[in-house]
Amino acid sequence: MASALSAKAYIHYLKSSYASSLKLYIESLELYEEIADKNGIADVQIGIGNIYVQQHNTKKAMEYYSKNLKYYVDNNDKNGIARMYNNLGRVYSEERDYDKAIEYYNQCLSIRNELKDKSGAARALGNIAYTRNFKNEFEKAVEFFLRCIEIFEELGDKEGLANAYSGIAYSYLNLKKYNEAIAFASKSLQIANEFEIIYEEVNASRTLYSAYKKLGKINEAMKMLELSTRLKEQQLEKNNLDELLKLQFKYDFEKKTHADSIKASEAIKVTEARLQTQKEQLAKEKTQRIMLYGSILFLLVFAGFIYNRFKISQQQQNTIQLQKNYLELQHKIVEQKNREITDSINYAKRIQTAILPPQKTVLEHLKNSFILYLPKDIVAGDFYWIEPTQTSILFAVADCTGHGVPGAMVSVICNNALNRAVREYGLANPGRILDKTREIIIQEFEKSDNEVKDGMDIALCALSNNELLYAGANNPLWIIRNNELIEIYADKQPIGKFDKLQPYHTHVVQLQKNDTIYIFSDGFADQFGGEKGKKFKTPKLKELLLSVQDKSIPQQKEILIQTLENWKGNIEQVDDICVIGIKI
Repeated sequence: MASALSAKAYIHYLKSSYASSLKLYIESLELYEEIADKNGIADVQIGIGNIYVQQHNTKKAMEYYSKNLKYYVDNNDKNGIARMYNNLGRVYSEERDYDKAIEYYNQCLSIRNELKDKSGAARALGNIAYTRNFKNEFEKAVEFFLRCIEIFEELGDKEGLANAYSGIAYSYLNLKKYNEAIAFASKSLQIANEFEIIYEEVNASRTLYSAYKKLGKINEAMKMLELSTRLKEQQLEKNNLDELLKLQFKYDFEKKTHADSIKASEAIKVTEARLQTQKEQLAKEKTQRIMLYGSILFLLVFAGFIYNRFKISQQQQNTIQLQKNYLELQHKIVEQKNREITDSINYAKRIQTAILPPQKTVLEHLKNSFILYLPKDIVAGDFYWIEPTQTSILFAVADCTGHGVPGAMVSVICNNALNRAVREYGLANPGRILDKTREIIIQEFEKSDNEVKDGMDIALCALSNNELLYAGANNPLWIIRNNELIEIYADKQPIGKFDKLQPYHTHVVQLQKNDTIYIFSDGFADQFGGEKGKKFKTPKLKELLLSVQDKSIPQQKEILIQTLENWKGNIEQVDDICVIGIKI
């Protein structure tokens, strides 16, 4: 029964159902302890340690692994020692001490080779390869992955292959060998899907998203992004940290209670023996019976009083300790949840940064320009966009509804709509691009059962030689020529659902040498600061831009940043900020 429960626990572990896995492991552990099976106890404790590694609780994992390493060393169990070296390597890898991790993995590999354990050797090679990936040593990682893949294919180990295929795909992705990355990640995804190994499905789909995106296969990339997001949500639903802590606390508490009850039983037996001795002594001393009975009665009453006070005090201490333990657990849960949320948002920032045009593309098409991009939070609702066509270079600054995570989610949809309007529908006129972008965004949001009015404000330009085409949704275009500011007004309607939808106007401007173009979101003008804590406002921004016309484009950007910092002082940034400046 204990062995069967342990096997079921391992299957739940592979499916990322960590709460279910820990519950089964604890049931198995209780049975093994009941029959005093030390090997079984050690196996289960390794499984529990593995769960805590997945939860990034390295302290708890190390506690389980260290006990077992001593047990295996004392019994000269080389297979067990190799397992613990492998697990300790995982702990040090989790703590980013990669050299220490590789040292333990190599000790594990040496023992596996000595025992002629091909499966164990392959897993050690795979772990070394993953650690090489973490150290950005991707060429070396590929060598180790190929060695372990050869063994897994020989053994027909599907789980091992899913893991190794995913790892080598990540190596090839970082080596910019995108076709190889797609081939191996697809194999990993197929096996992981077949055997419901969710964490491998997540890793493989993320790698496929990045590889397809690098190759410009946007539709395939978006499918993989949606898949990885959906799988991650499933994994988080199953990976219930609060339930894990409750299960572990329940097991520790019951074990301690059982030990305390044994001690109490022994104490009662000792007390009963002493009372019997006293009775026998009283029987022999008849002449002192009355005095002794009186004394004993007094002592019993007094002892009862003392015992009652002691019991009440002990209960109070236990209650305080339990409350303290509960608060500590809740604090750890909150810390863990905050860390998970922050990690997720940081990962979202990586995705959003990947969507933005790289600096190389900006300088290639807009040589004498600057982009000032300051998100309020880790991720932003503002974004800038550049797209070269056969006849012109398109560029824009967009301000999506909200900021932070909600704004970033809207920005992904809006960015994709702009790309589709140009790449899929072949549009080049700014007004027509905004019409089609609005149509796509409304269609996307109408899929929801609830009414969604989110969208964006935008200034969109098409530059061809000295001719500039402009269309805007609430965001204007400023041109400074001979120290005079020319403002081209935007249409007063957003890109999104609106009561009276009208086609967007395209304005044509003939540029002159030394003209400076500015497009921007409202974040800079809306920033609070100064001596009275008021908004910077649009007129002040115009004065600032007019005052820096004798400066180079890089100097203009630095002056804008310094002015903003001086203005806001100790007041926090209230909105995302994005400004593009171009000198003709």
